Amino acid sequence: MTLVRDQATWFDVGKGISAKDAADRIGIPLKQHGIRHVAKCFLHDEKTASLTFYDDGRFYCFSCKASGDAVELYKLYYKLDSSAAAKQLLADFGLSEPAPGAPIARTKQPTAKDLQDSVEMVRERKVNELLTIKRKAEDQLILIEKKPVLNDAEKDKLYKLVATVSAAKELIARLDMLEPADLVKWVSEGASIDDL
Repeated sequence: MTLVRDQATWFDVGKGISAKDAADRIGIPLKQHGIRHVAKCFLHDEKTASLTFYDDGRFYCFSCKASGDAVELYKLYYKLDSSAAAKQLLADFGLSEPAPGAPIARTKQPTAKDLQDSVEMVRERKVNELLTIKRKAEDQLILIEKKPVLNDAEKDKLYKLVATVSAAKELIARLDMLEPADLVKWVSEGASIDDL
């Protein structure tokens, strides 16, 4: 079947399913964060969830920059071409190819506000992660500093903990200095918060 403008095909029906619903169907563990849902991206290893699902049915990963709709999510997850991904998506949702001439479901692109909100959410999560690392290192430092005599292994650990606390403080300061608009611009140009 050829795609005819303003007529729906199986591919267009797949675009009518939200990426969040597709992620649920795949079994990707989602967490609600405000009005959005987030998950750890399946395309790369990460500690902090950077895969964000928007109300408009699309997704975006702030680490690897993968983005798209439910069909694209299936394409990336199952390593399929677009048409096979759309067919699999339809099959998983118990749908079939639409009747000829059916209207096309349209999705809107994420707005600049959506992007800014998501970048800010990821920034906050990163700051909290760094604060946790810093606190744990400081707690261990207190325990080591109470010892009257340190062996070589404890001295090495002490130096590493001091470096960890210092690095965490520096990264938190960098994140706090960036204005939300600058952070959005920086991320939209291909950078990652982890690049700080």
